[in-house]
Amino acid sequence: VRWLKWLDDEADNLRAVLAHCLNGPGRPIGMAMVGSLGWYWAPRATSEGMYWLDRYLERREGDDSAVAHALFARGFVATVQGDAVAAQALLIEAEAHARAVDDRGLVVRILAISARVRAMSGDLAAARSQVRDAEALARGLDDASADAALTQTQGFIALAAGDLEASRRIYDDSVGRTRDRGDLHSLIYILGYYGFSLLQHSQPDAARALLEESLMISQQLDNRDATLYHLYGVACCEAMVGHDRRAARLLGAAEMMQTETGARLVSMMEPLLCMARETISNS
Repeated sequence: VRWLKWLDDEADNLRAVLAHCLNGPGRPIGMAMVGSLGWYWAPRATSEGMYWLDRYLERREGDDSAVAHALFARGFVATVQGDAVAAQALLIEAEAHARAVDDRGLVVRILAISARVRAMSGDLAAARSQVRDAEALARGLDDASADAALTQTQGFIALAAGDLEASRRIYDDSVGRTRDRGDLHSLIYILGYYGFSLLQHSQPDAARALLEESLMISQQLDNRDATLYHLYGVACCEAMVGHDRRAARLLGAAEMMQTETGARLVSMMEPLLCMARETISNS
């Protein structure tokens, strides 16, 4: 939270530096900067992130490590935007650069996000295969970021497969570890994926506490992508238990936010939202 506030406060200075470096001798410094800012831009400033990453990636100048991080950041932003085709191409190129400098931690994170993209596209077999490759690479690494990316992807695949037992197992195995290291970003998704899995299996009361906590953390971090999803999730909980007015207000807030951000929801959300809207319209 402290670093996010610092980045917000320094946003104009960051823009000035990135603009200054773009077409001059400082371009490699700018390339390194845009690669490091992906986790800031993706959940809260995707349009600006896409702008700067695309400007720097017009020419792949810089060392392989900086270019790998920039390509990974751009692929991650595309994933958040729901653009699986663009994301996959960028992540494949990022993986090649990361392997060239033997950055195993980054390769694990790239494979984890790539597996999420494949799961979004419905190719669960390929997604699981990439997760296995990432798990093999991660063995022996003391890399909390790689571990977090793998855990999030495992939860996403379990949700996409409708596998409640796998979702519960991932949640039980990882939620305590994630809380202990203060990783609020990962906690959003661990709570959320399990909560949505419970909703898929018509357990709104069990899902509500998870989704409400995830929504609270999303708002604390100003993670607009996650806030949108979890507003929809809590709305579905309310619709399932017959709280139609509250469900309608939450759906309205989520739909307004979706229009403002231009976000595209993953397809697995549609059955839950159709159920919630039908319940409200019939009340």
